[in-house]
Order: sequence, then C-alpha cells, then structure tokens
Amino acid sequence: REARLAAEAEAQRQRDAALAEQQQDEAARREADAVALQRQQETERQRAEALALQKQQEAEQAERRRAEALALQQREEEERLRLARQEEARRLAVQREDQARREAMELEARKQEEQTRRQAALQREAEERAARLAQEQAAREQAAREQAAKEQAAKEQAARDETARQAEAARQRERMAADSRPGEGERAEPLPRGLGGGGSLAARALDQVRRMDPSTLAARPAVPLPPLPENPRRYSLFGQPERDINLRMYVESWKMKIERNGNLNYAQSSKDRARGDPIVTVALRSDGSVEDVVINRSSGRPELDEAVRRIVRVNARYSAFPPEIARRFDVIEIRRIWNFDETLRILEEMR
Repeated sequence: REARLAAEAEAQRQRDAALAEQQQDEAARREADAVALQRQQETERQRAEALALQKQQEAEQAERRRAEALALQQREEEERLRLARQEEARRLAVQREDQARREAMELEARKQEEQTRRQAALQREAEERAARLAQEQAAREQAAREQAAKEQAAKEQAARDETARQAEAARQRERMAADSRPGEGERAEPLPRGLGGGGSLAARALDQVRRMDPSTLAARPAVPLPPLPENPRRYSLFGQPERDINLRMYVESWKMKIERNGNLNYAQSSKDRARGDPIVTVALRSDGSVEDVVINRSSGRPELDEAVRRIVRVNARYSAFPPEIARRFDVIEIRRIWNFDETLRILEEMR
C-alpha cells in the first residue's frame, strides 16, 4: 500500500510537474503571445505613426503646392497687372507723344505759314522795290535816250543848216561866177580855186541833207552801255551799292532764296550765337552753279562756317544770268555778311 501510495504520489508529482511545466509553457506561450502582440501593436503603432506622418507630409506637401500655386497665381496676377499698367502707360505715352507731335506739327505749320507769309511779304516788297528801281532806271534811261535824241536831233539840224548854208554859198558863188564870165571875144579867166564845180558841191550837200533820215538816226543807240570792269568776264560785288539795275535785281533774288531756304532748313543754326558774323564770298557761274564759297572772315565756330557752305551748296543751282549779264560776265562774286542773330540775313558790308 505504501508503494502504491508512493507510486500514486509519484504519479501525482509527475502530473503536478507536468501540469506546472504545462502551466509554465502556457505562461511562456502567453508571454510570448503578449510580446508578439506587443510587438505587433508596436509595429501597427509605428505603421500608424508612419502613415500619419506620411499623411501629414502629404498634407504639408499639398499645402505647399496650394501655397505655391496661390503664390504663382498671385505673381501671374501681379505680372498681368504690371503689364496692363505698363501697356496703359505706354498707350498714354504714345497718346501724349502723338498729341505733342500734332501740336508741334501744328506749331511748325503755323510757323511755316507765318514764315511763308513773311517771305511772301518780303518777296512782294523786294519785287515792288525791284519794280520801282526798274521803273526809275527805265525812266532815267528813257530820259537819257530822249535827251540824247534831242541832242542828236539838234546836231543833225545844225548839220542840215550848215549843209544848206554851204549849198546856198555855193549857189551864190556860181551866180557870181556867171555874172563875171567874159563876153564874146574876151578871154575867160579861171575861177578861183575851190569854186570850180560848185554845182556838184551843192548837189552833194543837198543829197547829204536828204539822206539824214530822222527815223534812221532814232534807231541808233542813244545811251552807251556801262563800262566793263578790268576783267570783262568776272565781276565782284562788295559793299558798295550796285548801280547796274540788272545786277542788283539778280543779287537781290539770290539773297532772298538764301535767306528763305536757309531759315527753313537750318533754323537750329540761328539759335546758336556765333562769336562773330562771317563774311562770305560766293562765286556763281553764268548757269547758276556754284564755283566756290570762300569764308573771308570766320564766325569763330567751324560748325557755323560749315553750315554757311552747306546752305550755299544745298540751295544750288541758282537762276542763270539774264542775257544782258551773261553777255558781259562768266562769273559773279558776291561778298556779303551772313548774320545768324534771330534769322539768317545777308547784309552788305559798310564801307
């Protein structure tokens, strides 16, 4: 019985040991399961945290993208507004420029119109002055021709009277010679020398009187041409008043063209004050072309002297010489003072 009890006790002990081992294994398993569960939970927590972090990052990225898109949109809007303002400013600038250009053109047109009126008035005044000078010259020439015709008629009348007197004297000598001719049987004395052929002398005198036709004499030039200079093909006009009306009118026409076109094309030069008025000699050929431009006295500013040469060259060719001038001269040298005070003026030197 004790052995049986011992065996039962041993068996019970073994069962208890097995149970304890089983319980231990179960505890170890539960602990392992708890650890695994804890690990799984930790893993899931980490995964959840990672997912939450990823979502947060994605949300932050989305927010950044939205912010960037908004900033880009704002920049584009600002750029559009800037371009719109710039375009509006450019449009307004163009409008102001167009308005200023139109106003400048209108002002220039008014200036040109005023300049044209002044030039036309000066032209009319010069033409009237030239016409008056021409009329005065024509009147003087007509008076000179009438005076010369009167003097010539007086000379012709005196010549006719002298011829008639000589013819009458010759006839008287013939009558005296006939009265003193010897009678029949008397020897004829020779007539004094110079009385022989008196009839033919009287006839020649009367024929000479008849040939003095007043219409023929009137066709002769009554006034001699003006004397030519030392060089008959070249003439220089300086400060002295020109007496030849044709030369004066030609130089006046040349002067008016220079002043008119010089003011229109080179108005800027008149705004610059020169140190002095240049003295310029312009040599013109008979066809109106320019032979030479000589600066006798500089203005002190090379660009203004060059503007003088340019004005002369640009406005060429000038009018050809009138026939009466071209018959006498090949070249005319016009020496004048060029004044750029307000507008271009061509002045004569005071001598």
